[in-house]
Amino acid sequence: GYYKSDCIALRSASEWSIGLNVKLNNDPKEKTCIESSIQHAYKWLIENSKHYIYIENQFFMSNQGDEANPIENRIAEYIFTRIVKAHKEKEKNGSQFRVFIVTPLYPAIQGDIKDTAQLRALLHYEQITLFKGENSLFGKLLREKIDPLDYILLCGLRTHCTIKDSPQTELIYVHSKVIIVDDEYALIGSANMNDRNMLGKRDSELATLVKSEEVLTTIMDRKEYQARRFAYNLRMDLMKEHTGLTEANLKDPLNESLWVKLNNIMMNNTSIYREIFRCDPDDQISDNSYLAEFRNLRPTKDQQKVMYDKQKDSIKGHIVKFPTRFMCDEDLTPKWYNAE
Repeated sequence: GYYKSDCIALRSASEWSIGLNVKLNNDPKEKTCIESSIQHAYKWLIENSKHYIYIENQFFMSNQGDEANPIENRIAEYIFTRIVKAHKEKEKNGSQFRVFIVTPLYPAIQGDIKDTAQLRALLHYEQITLFKGENSLFGKLLREKIDPLDYILLCGLRTHCTIKDSPQTELIYVHSKVIIVDDEYALIGSANMNDRNMLGKRDSELATLVKSEEVLTTIMDRKEYQARRFAYNLRMDLMKEHTGLTEANLKDPLNESLWVKLNNIMMNNTSIYREIFRCDPDDQISDNSYLAEFRNLRPTKDQQKVMYDKQKDSIKGHIVKFPTRFMCDEDLTPKWYNAE
C-alpha cells in the first residue's frame, strides 16, 4: 500500500564510479572522494535499535577486528556490540532483544562445493563472519559467555514440489538487501553485506531508508507499542511467507513462545528435507570426505515419493537452519594462486 513516509536516499559511490568530486566521509586517510552512507546507515540502525534487527541479504561478509581477515566493513561487529549491550540489559531489567538473519544456504556460484574455489572462498568468509572461529560473531559472543542462539535466528530458505510425480527440492536464493529495525525503520536497496558494496570505493549502490508517518498500535516485548506502518507491514509480509505463521503469531517479534516456535519450524523443516532428499549444505557434512557418502545415502525415487507424501504437509513455510557445522573440518581458506 501507499504510506506517506520520510525517506533518505543512500549510496555507495566514489570518484571512479560516478565522478564524485566531494569528500563526504571526513576520513583524512582517504585520498579520493568516497561516499559509504549505506554502511553508515546500517551502523546507525544497529547501534540505535531497541528491540530487534531483521536482516535479509544475499551475502553476509564482515569483520570484527580480526587482523587475519581482509574484509574491512564492520557490520557484524556492530551486531556483536549491540547483543552484548542487550544481554546486560536483559540481566538488569528482563528486556528482550532478537536478531533475525536470512541469507542463502549457498552463494550463487556455479559448481560443486567439493572443488569450486570461488564457491569455497565465499563460504569461508561467510563462516568466519558468522560462526566459525573465535573471532566470528558467534565465537565472540561465546567468549563473553553469551549463547548466540538466545539472540540470533540464522536461517536459509528452501522449497519443495513434485515434477512428473517426482518429489523435488531446491534452495530459495535470497537476493534481497533489507534491514528492518524495531518495526520503525526499513532500509531497502542494492547493497550486499560485503566490502564490494558497502565501502563505497568499489561498486556503486543505492538504498532508501524509510520511516512512515502512519503508526499503528501493536505489541512489542509483551507491551503496547506504536509501530510504523511500512516497517511493520514489510516485516510481517516477509515473516509470514518464510514461516507459514499468521500475523497474530508474529505480531510481537520478541514473544518467547514465537522464538521457540520459529526454532521448532526451522529444525523440523531441516530434518524433513534431510530425511527425504539428503540435500546439502547440511550440518552432518563436516568435510569433503563425507560429502559423497552423505549424498549416496539419498533414498530411491520410490522411497522419496512415499516419504514425501507422508511428510510434505509437516513442512511449514520455507525456513531451514543455516548449517553452522557444514564443512567445519574442511579448510576453505582461499588459495589465491588458483585461476578462479
